[in-house]
Amino acid sequence: AEVDAADVWGHRVANRAVDFLKCRKTKDPFLLVASFDEPHGPYRAPAPFHEAFDTSSLEPPPNFGAPLPDKPRLQQIHREHGWRDTPWEAFREKLRRLYACNAAIDREIGRVIHAVEAFAPEETTILYTSDHGDMQGAHGLSSKGPMMYEEIIHVPFIVKSPGCATGQVTQ
Repeated sequence: AEVDAADVWGHRVANRAVDFLKCRKTKDPFLLVASFDEPHGPYRAPAPFHEAFDTSSLEPPPNFGAPLPDKPRLQQIHREHGWRDTPWEAFREKLRRLYACNAAIDREIGRVIHAVEAFAPEETTILYTSDHGDMQGAHGLSSKGPMMYEEIIHVPFIVKSPGCATGQVTQ
């Protein structure tokens, strides 16, 4: 089914955040939290975003679908209920939808950042982070869950603040 931007949760979240910034009546300090659910399944995004990604040439990670017999039972259960031995060709389609959803939400986050710059640039600090990564088929697992693999523990934490140096990266 065709998805319009208005059908996406993140678009509505961005609209509310932009409206808040536009309608501020004072210069008093404020805290605005814009929490985007995307990208989570079913990875809904308007068609132009889906059409922008071609995953047909992507190769699976070396640990794609790796066996888990020596791993904790909780990981085995996670795989049994979420993986079902998905072949790489089908998984690439999931990745295409994931990338499209990411791109659509990047646009929405950009709308909020532009609104901050337009309506509240004075001493406003923007913090951007995520709650987890995605296994994307590594170790035969998808999404997130009871594991601490590289694929899900590295999350962004980006800070933009007046007077702070730009372009610094810390790992």
